[in-house]
Amino acid sequence: MAGLTHLNKAPIKEAIIAINVKPETPIDLEKVKAIHQQIASSYPDVSPIYMSEIKLRVRNSLPGTESDSSLRGYMFKSADYIIQMKVDGFIASKLAPYNGWDSFKEEAFKLWQIYAAVIGEIEGYSRLAVRYINSFEIPMTEKLQFKLEEYFAEPPHIPEELGDRLSEFFSRVVIPVPDLNAKVVLVQASGLAVGDSDKNKVAFPVIVDIDVYRNSVASFNEEEVWEYIEKLRFFKNKAFFSSITDKTVELLK
Repeated sequence: MAGLTHLNKAPIKEAIIAINVKPETPIDLEKVKAIHQQIASSYPDVSPIYMSEIKLRVRNSLPGTESDSSLRGYMFKSADYIIQMKVDGFIASKLAPYNGWDSFKEEAFKLWQIYAAVIGEIEGYSRLAVRYINSFEIPMTEKLQFKLEEYFAEPPHIPEELGDRLSEFFSRVVIPVPDLNAKVVLVQASGLAVGDSDKNKVAFPVIVDIDVYRNSVASFNEEEVWEYIEKLRFFKNKAFFSSITDKTVELLK
């Protein structure tokens, strides 16, 4: 495990704050769409969000399918933010480059307040989450080899009888977080090697996706929700630095 420290070259590709709500009355999506008038200068692009369903049916002993789609909300985009305001929740995504938690949280909270003013009273929250998707580029040798254990605390392990070469991997673990009544989903996966092998500048991409969340939060008020999101983010940092080694930290400083 590496110690918590500031990283000048943080590998964050996307940071996400998600708040799923249980509104007392159905949300008026025309009012959600009208939010664009308030934020158009910063979020010029707006598009509807649909949910599609495909159902199996049998008529006259013949199988078939029926499809249906329903409007679920609206998505507002800027150059580096994607905001989703839906009938059941709010999602703020900050794309790279990532400028730090404080500015991200401030922007998300500002837009959340606009959304909250439109949806009215809330019975509770069905899900609160903080998720960070990271992309590492692990240096490879002239022979296009690398040792994941030098960079990650718990990489996939290959039985000795099968050799020591690895081309692809994917792992997903779900870990309870009792102190927060939450869970963390930790995904590690490989990508395709990038770079120029002739110039010895080849890297092996590794995705580390960390999602810390809690379901069924009925008793929080708005202030408590955002205080809790701060706690989720703190644990996300703990999970991140627990997943990498000091050598990886040096690459990112």
